[in-house]
Amino acid sequence: MEDIQFLSDLHLEEPLNYQYFKTHPIIPQSKYLVIGGDLIDYNNIETINWFFDDCSQLFKTVFIVFGNHDFYNFKIPLSEMNLPFQWAVRKNIFYVNNISIVFNTTEIFFTTLWSLLDKTKKEETKQAPEFRYIKYTKTKLLDLESYNKTFENTHLWLANKIQTSTAKHKIVFTHHCPTKTLETPRDNWFTFFRSDCDDLIQKTDLWVFGHTHKNVKTKKIGNALLATNQFGHLSKNENFSFDGEMTTKKVFKIYNTQSVL
Repeated sequence: MEDIQFLSDLHLEEPLNYQYFKTHPIIPQSKYLVIGGDLIDYNNIETINWFFDDCSQLFKTVFIVFGNHDFYNFKIPLSEMNLPFQWAVRKNIFYVNNISIVFNTTEIFFTTLWSLLDKTKKEETKQAPEFRYIKYTKTKLLDLESYNKTFENTHLWLANKIQTSTAKHKIVFTHHCPTKTLETPRDNWFTFFRSDCDDLIQKTDLWVFGHTHKNVKTKKIGNALLATNQFGHLSKNENFSFDGEMTTKKVFKIYNTQSVL
């Protein structure tokens, strides 16, 4: 299985996070790096040219999965982004969505994923940032209905790609969490972060997610591992247990060690 370094939710639009990664550069553990979404709001992307330059020198290829923050005021409306979508910010650094790539015996799937929102909570959730800062068309902002439609289209794409893949190993990187089994619902925002894709998880070897700003122990669903490595808001100490040197092979090594103990 291909070894890939991964992390997510760096939120470099926040001053504390920005300064942290200025003084704590990512140390390469693999040729490939995946940033699983929410690197920075699009409006502020010009402020992190130093970050792109550094990563371009340190890694053979960097893939940045679109997170919800990466879509905020993005130059192309969500419904007009041709899928699969790839946007190069350096010759070897790509923002990606609904794309799969094969490295040797491993197929890697990249997608935001989104989630399926509760239609009965439309009034309670109408002030969500997604509905204020993400354009669905040139004249219309994302709303609950178009959000759910985007998730359904994404889920269909991913299910078809996984089902038809002939690769020996399958790794999925999404921004949103693909399961509701890690926590119990506490508020109206629960489904903004999580969906129910347990059936798809079991058809992969490893599924990596972000977005929740809560690192949890790697979990086994079927024969697949579900993992996360989020930095989150430094001001809220959400970087607890974040590992800047985490890789896909390291996930399996840690899980197998814990299983023996």
